[in-house]
Amino acid sequence: MHKLAIVAACIALAACSQGSEPAGQSGDMVEVTPTPEATETASLPPLPGPADTDPQALLDYWKAAVESGDYAAAALAWHDPSLAGTEDYGQATLRVTYGEGQLEGAAGSSYLIVPVTLSATGPNGESIDRTGMMTAKRVNNVPGASEEQLSWRIRSLIWD
Repeated sequence: MHKLAIVAACIALAACSQGSEPAGQSGDMVEVTPTPEATETASLPPLPGPADTDPQALLDYWKAAVESGDYAAAALAWHDPSLAGTEDYGQATLRVTYGEGQLEGAAGSSYLIVPVTLSATGPNGESIDRTGMMTAKRVNNVPGASEEQLSWRIRSLIWD
């Protein structure tokens, strides 16, 4: 049971960045649902690049990486992969679910703020859920922006 508590404390790759958050602007509500490719195949979808303007591609990628236990791949979804960590979570099974997200824009950037729940089930069936808010960001066609800046990446994940 203590091992699962440690897993829950470290859930989502020990990520809790202090990246800049968007100002409190009203935004469009967006439905966030995993695509079949992200949930029904054993392989990961490709890491979203600059051509992927829909943040759903990033959410699908991160969910598939976390649920498959490929924490190094999950770290690539972050704007700074060193913030994500790549700890070994033992025999816990992780499941990611998203709520309805809100898309906002600010000074040449787009932000997606989405509720996320990470459920950990240990080898003996014990379960712990963590909920929080994930923020993803991309720069919108700003001259001189790098491919990384033009790609959706996770900026922060704050647990309740």
